[in-house]
Amino acid sequence: MQNNKLNQFENIVAVGGGHGLGRVLSSLSFLGAKLTGVVATTDNGGSTGRLR
Repeated sequence: MQNNKLNQFENIVAVGGGHGLGRVLSSLSFLGAKLTGVVATTDNGGSTGRLR
């Protein structure tokens, strides 16, 4: 179920790395261009095999 309260924000940024960040970004993908992910350069994508 989408939370319409998130649509009130102009931009949303998620900072982190690893599998958890990928899951968060995936679940918020309905926000489209409002959503940005910043991945730590120390994260090699080991849990998923690639950076997303």
